[in-house]
Amino acid sequence: MNFAKSFSSLGLLLILTILCVPVRTCSKQLPLVGIGVGNLQHNFVEDVVSTAIELGLELVDTSAASQNEALIRRALDRVDENPIILTKIWYTQLGYERSWFSIRKSLEDLGINKLGCVLIHWPKCDENIPWMHCEDEEASLAPEIVNAGPMGSWRDTWRALEDAHMEGLIESIGVSNFNRDEMEELISLARIKPMVFQGDIYSFLFDPFLMDLLRNNNIQFQAYDVVNNLIHPPHENEQLKSRFSNALRALEIIANEVSDPDHQLSTVQLILKWLTQSNVSVIPRASSRTHIVELAAVLNVNRFDNTILARIASTYEDLVRARHNLPERIQSHQNKEEL
Repeated sequence: MNFAKSFSSLGLLLILTILCVPVRTCSKQLPLVGIGVGNLQHNFVEDVVSTAIELGLELVDTSAASQNEALIRRALDRVDENPIILTKIWYTQLGYERSWFSIRKSLEDLGINKLGCVLIHWPKCDENIPWMHCEDEEASLAPEIVNAGPMGSWRDTWRALEDAHMEGLIESIGVSNFNRDEMEELISLARIKPMVFQGDIYSFLFDPFLMDLLRNNNIQFQAYDVVNNLIHPPHENEQLKSRFSNALRALEIIANEVSDPDHQLSTVQLILKWLTQSNVSVIPRASSRTHIVELAAVLNVNRFDNTILARIASTYEDLVRARHNLPERIQSHQNKEEL
């Protein structure tokens, strides 16, 4: 569990109009294992990114809101490789002109000519989410953002992303934290289909209809908050704590079973391998070289057989249910037919 504790708690060229040509999709998939530095303490960012790249990781996940893209640039100056940089447009910069401002600012701060992937971070600012303070954030925006243009919707921002992609400034475009209705609308109006959907691991476990929508449209799912579920047990009552501990021990037993004689898998590596073998991209955070080494080692873990995959999936789900005190009526993707 020391490895788990090191992680912070915690996605074409078109000339004619949409009416005249078929919808196209960005074709390049993201690497399945990357390093996340969104909200990582700034004094760690440069070393973490450069170390991760040196160890073979090809994806760096951040966001404009994390205000660390200039630090990532310094890390890139220290290495020879050119990883994919995934960044995101914050909800205060929704709108066509504001999103173009965000794209250009990211390119400038990162010191690169083309962004690997840009996502819409959130579809809107929602006053029902406790940490979102929509009016206050808008009032405190830097003048250059306000002067760039009026606040708009995610639809305006998607149009900006499509245009930036067509101009060759972004390789892949996608969204984060959209619900199923928003995804259905996006897919219906897009000139270029999203290539990446970044979401909480909860969606992968408990939203089978969203996952089907993504699969049917060849949209890659990228999970965050994976490790957080392993390191924060529930506090509500002893029964939930016991359920959580039992599931965690069961994962440790599986990790022991599949480990090579000369290399013991951690529970975190077990979960990450299960997800990547399921074609889910993961971007956990780490702040020490030792644990970045363990993260990079996931790339070399042998594939699990289907029986092991099923055991990991059901056990991890049990753990997440216990942590969040989920009622049994919430169904998983594995028993969708019962809905």
